[in-house]
Amino acid sequence: MYYNLGIIIIFILYFIYDLNSIHWHLKIFNKLFMIGSIAFIVLNGLILYKFLPTITITFINVFLLIFAIAFLGLLIYTLFFALPFTSTYVKISSKPKVVRTGVYSLSRHIGVFWFILMYLCIGIVINATAFTVFASLACLLNILYIIFQDNYTFMIQFDDYADYKKTVPFLIPNFKNYQHKGE
Repeated sequence: MYYNLGIIIIFILYFIYDLNSIHWHLKIFNKLFMIGSIAFIVLNGLILYKFLPTITITFINVFLLIFAIAFLGLLIYTLFFALPFTSTYVKISSKPKVVRTGVYSLSRHIGVFWFILMYLCIGIVINATAFTVFASLACLLNILYIIFQDNYTFMIQFDDYADYKKTVPFLIPNFKNYQHKGE
């Protein structure tokens, strides 16, 4: 299945991007996150197109697809709008500060939470073993990626990450921690 290989390659691009941001600083690798993200969108589009004919339109499926779209929106917001885009993905500065407000006051890796919930909703609707394997692989790779970031990349990249780890949970959101961006 090409899409399982595709998701593995996409996460390899993400790992290389992270390693480059803390070690090599080669301009050629600065675009790997963007390339991986575009490939991720295309790959998921191809998969959904493949399984579209198998989807039965029911109230529950429509409801789940609406939730999947909402979780996708939250994921996009978390990765591209809740962070300063240019300093995060384009011009990576040395030793930026951790964003501790908004969604990043709830969980250090809140995007993974949205990612898993999105795939869970889509997986229930599609109800196909091939998609379940793909979604499970994507979620597993994403969790491995954030473990790598949390324990290695971000510890080097951010001066204040060790302190951030003490106050904000790893994955499961703590809504009591919420801090608005203005605070």
